[in-house]
Amino acid sequence: MPDKQDKLELLKSKYLERIRQTERDLTELKQKVLLIEELETESESLDVNSASAGAYRMLGLTEAVLDAVQLLGSQTGVSSGQVAKHLLKEGFKPKGKNFNVSVGTTLKRLAKSKITTELKDGRRLYMPKK
Repeated sequence: MPDKQDKLELLKSKYLERIRQTERDLTELKQKVLLIEELETESESLDVNSASAGAYRMLGLTEAVLDAVQLLGSQTGVSSGQVAKHLLKEGFKPKGKNFNVSVGTTLKRLAKSKITTELKDGRRLYMPKK
């Protein structure tokens, strides 16, 4: 009988140690999740702060697109995608769901009067009027 008791005590202590180790692992994982959440919050606040400092945050789409073409397209021209990326990088806040389409439509409209356009190597490029 004492031999069975020893085996049971050994098993019990083994399982108790596994429980303690699992609780330590769980605590460590919870700390990592908290750190990730803290980093996410900090990242979001940095994104908001950097975007709010952008040059296009207070402009409408037409004004921002025209300015971007004048800034980026003076040498070799600029594509619609490049204009969209630039506007977002500089703090423009899109209002619609499909921002790239809105930029493309605005560029086509501006090409009728305020900017020029040409097809180069299969790509439509936009430049300021000279």
